[in-house]
Amino acid sequence: MLGELRSRTELQLKSLVGVLTTPCGVQLEMLPKTQHDADRASEGRRQLIRMLTKLIDADCRSFSTADISLFERPLTEWVARQFLLRLHELMKHGLRCDYKRVEEVSSFLRGQLDVHRQMQQPPHRRHVFHVRHDVFLEDRPENRLLRSALERVRACVRLAENWRLAASLCKLMQPVPLSRDVQGDFSQWRRDRLMASYAAIRPWCELVLGKDMPYAVSHSHEGMSMLFSMDVLFERYVAQTLRGKLMPGSVLEAQSEGWLCSRSGHACFKLRPDIVVCCDGRTWVLDTKWKRIEKSSDVDNHDVYQLYVYGRQWTHGTGDVALVYPEHEKFPHPQRPFQFMGEEMRLLVTTFDLNDDRLRCGLDEEENFPWLAQ
Repeated sequence: MLGELRSRTELQLKSLVGVLTTPCGVQLEMLPKTQHDADRASEGRRQLIRMLTKLIDADCRSFSTADISLFERPLTEWVARQFLLRLHELMKHGLRCDYKRVEEVSSFLRGQLDVHRQMQQPPHRRHVFHVRHDVFLEDRPENRLLRSALERVRACVRLAENWRLAASLCKLMQPVPLSRDVQGDFSQWRRDRLMASYAAIRPWCELVLGKDMPYAVSHSHEGMSMLFSMDVLFERYVAQTLRGKLMPGSVLEAQSEGWLCSRSGHACFKLRPDIVVCCDGRTWVLDTKWKRIEKSSDVDNHDVYQLYVYGRQWTHGTGDVALVYPEHEKFPHPQRPFQFMGEEMRLLVTTFDLNDDRLRCGLDEEENFPWLAQ
């Protein structure tokens, strides 16, 4: 369910960000917000774009002046621009072709003669030949997906420079047919050495076509819609960022799996914490929550119960567990750890600053997180 219909003119989306295109062509843009209501939309776009690029493992370390100006435009224009630039660069090197078997009736011999079908020819058709031969064409799964993504981008872009580039690329991609099975073609996308030039554009092709995203919406009409679950986006972003800041000897595992109970030899009630970190024989369990809290009483009891179960299962009641919220200026810092009654285990209430990618707990960060390079 995308959201809640609060009235005939008001729709509240539940923890979703991105762009939703209606059949009549109206675009609704939802951006993450952790600060005041006075935040500009461009700041929300910058934050969302940083998270998306890390999520899809795309290289966006350099931006041109035109790219920076696109932050003032809807998210679809920025995604379209990144896809078009990489497709343009790929076209300079040339698309990879592949051999395709063709069976046809020809007036001359070409390739291999289909003897069985030729012998069944009636006398008045013996002057033509049933042949099989291979043709070196651009019709392969990767190119079909690129053509389908290009057509979707051309239909939704509004900026003049994006439309011109899309139109010129469509002429070059005209010999390539559209993909009839997007999921099937993605499963056949090759990643070997010969397809290395396609590696940079694949994440953007997946983003445009809505493949393997936290949440994607597609319509039969021409348009591009991208909706992402902010809970999943925040969770994956924090996990990937912390993985790059680990101290030597530390191990981080995202979405670790365990079981709470067993019955008749079968495990029951799956447990799946967001982040589990092991360092020097100790274990920390972190669970991300895309919620805005302004006082200690805002911490949800159910979240604490969940962390307690995770801590008993992974740290055996001797480690630390942490709730990770997005940082904002009204967050009640510092937060002293909570001590579980009758346990050695502690609960840390922490924040993750999306501006500098830093995990904060308010006090003694080096002592509470020795596995993290501050």
